[in-house]
Amino acid sequence: ELFRRVADIVSDLFSSDAVVIALRTGVKNGWEIGALHCAKDGGSLDSELDYNPFAVEEIQGFDGEEEWTSYYESSIEDATPGFAFLSRDLLSADSGRVVSAPLFVERRYLGILALVVDKADPLDADERRDVRLLADQTAVALRGILEHEAREENFLGVIQALTRAIDAKSKWTAGHSERVADTSMALGRRLGLSPAYVRQLRIAAILHDAGKIGVNEAILDKPGRLDPVEFEEIKRHPVT
Repeated sequence: ELFRRVADIVSDLFSSDAVVIALRTGVKNGWEIGALHCAKDGGSLDSELDYNPFAVEEIQGFDGEEEWTSYYESSIEDATPGFAFLSRDLLSADSGRVVSAPLFVERRYLGILALVVDKADPLDADERRDVRLLADQTAVALRGILEHEAREENFLGVIQALTRAIDAKSKWTAGHSERVADTSMALGRRLGLSPAYVRQLRIAAILHDAGKIGVNEAILDKPGRLDPVEFEEIKRHPVT
C-alpha cells in the first residue's frame, strides 16, 4: 500500500504513466516489484498488483552495481541493459527518459524508485531533487515498516519457542501447536478474515496449550484413563 501511494504521487508529480518501485533481493539474486504503473493500453495505469513480479538479475542484464545504488538518468535509447529492460519490458515505455533514485535505510541498500519521463531533455535541478526527496521519504517510511516487522517476528519467535518447549514435554504433542496455528490461519484466510484477525488466530492457536507447561508429565503421558484429581488438573491448562 505504501509503494502504491508513492507510485501515485510520482505519477501525478511528473505526469508519468510509467513508475516502478523495485526491492533488491540478494538471496534470490533479483528484484521484487513492489509497485508498478505501466505505460500500456494508451497510457492507462495499472497499480493494482495481486502478486509481486520478480526480475532475475542474470537474465535481464542488471549489471553494474553503481548505476543501481546512485541517481541514474538516461534516454531509453541510450540506457544500460538493466534500465533498458526496466523501461521497455517492465514499464512498456518506448521513448522518454528513465530516471532512478536508490532507496537507502541507514546505509542499507533496499532498491530503487524509477520512472519514465516523457521528455527528451534531462531533468532540471528541481526535478532531480524531487525524485531524490521522494526516494528518501519512501525509504524512511519503509524503515518504519521493516522495524515493525522485525519486532513482530521477534515476538512470534519467543512464543513459538515457548510452545515448542511445552510440546516437547510429551511425545504425543510435538509440533501440535504449530500445526493448529497453520490450520487456523488457512481457515481464517479462506473465510476472508482480515490480516489482523488472522494474526490473532495465529497467536491464540500457538498459545492454546501454554498451560500444559505446569501439568505433570506423568498425567500428560498416562496411557490409561485419568482419575478425578488428574482430570481436574488437566482441565485447568487452558486458563493457567
